[in-house]
Amino acid sequence: KDCYTFSDFESDLYKMPKATKVLDVHIDSGGGLVTDGYKMYDALNALDGIVVNTIAEKNCKSIATVIAQAGKRNGVRKGYINTDYTIHFPLWKPQAEEIYNAQDLELVTAALKKEEETILNIYAASSTTPKDSLMAKMAEDMPMSCEEAKSYGLIDEIISESITAFVEY
Repeated sequence: KDCYTFSDFESDLYKMPKATKVLDVHIDSGGGLVTDGYKMYDALNALDGIVVNTIAEKNCKSIATVIAQAGKRNGVRKGYINTDYTIHFPLWKPQAEEIYNAQDLELVTAALKKEEETILNIYAASSTTPKDSLMAKMAEDMPMSCEEAKSYGLIDEIISESITAFVEY
């Protein structure tokens, strides 16, 4: 399946054992629908009595970075050292047959600005980075390393690929 939707996510949450105390959410995503991302973020934050950890693997881009912030409430936000982490302004892709006038485009612009503010507020609430710095990073729309994402306060821990212990057989 190409797209993991909120419906898929909700179904997976219902399958979770009732005795779950810790939920590790592994994220490897280039993004998706903003509305589904918000719903996933809200659902993770609403889990009562469950510690939510988020782990960014390989790709954590676009709305996936918002979902990753759910680990800040009572868990830890982690990222593998080689993960591409990208924050940016929300995007809109018109359908090929759609026709718009200036007023329609102003409404689209207003809606995008509203989503931009919502995303910025989520980042700011889980980070110590000022909004203007976060906004400048969003405007770049370029992947950053997990070290940089950590410096922006978007992740808490970096998972190294270094082997720290092993048993030789």
